[in-house]
Amino acid sequence: MKLTEQEENFIETYIVLTLSRAVLERDLKLVDKSPFKIKEAYEHLLHLSLQEISKQLYQVRMHLEQQQITIQSSTRDKTFSEYTVVVRNYVVTIKYVNVQLRQRVRFYLEKLFTGSISADFLASEKQLAHYREKPTPNA
Repeated sequence: MKLTEQEENFIETYIVLTLSRAVLERDLKLVDKSPFKIKEAYEHLLHLSLQEISKQLYQVRMHLEQQQITIQSSTRDKTFSEYTVVVRNYVVTIKYVNVQLRQRVRFYLEKLFTGSISADFLASEKQLAHYREKPTPNA
């Protein structure tokens, strides 16, 4: 089964948002233990960012649910991350290059921190498409 461009975009959006949330949650724990003089400001920024990511993730999840799409992380190594995607009972495996995922998360977080991001920002982006390996159907 071939995924539509819109399905690919929402899948990538879900992955980037999930990774971004994990990064900020980890950073929040580090900030809490750090010797910053005014750590409350950093904590506040991270909490606000996590709230925004949660809102966007909710919207993406609702869309994926309506389209009968589920996503699960399969395997990760130093180079690739593999995800198993079930689209209306068809199973597809998608591999992403970790370096590109990391850059995409960084780009997203920079936009989020500067306030120059909209709720549908990621779903309309196509930056990862040429870094991703072609989906392979599982039989």
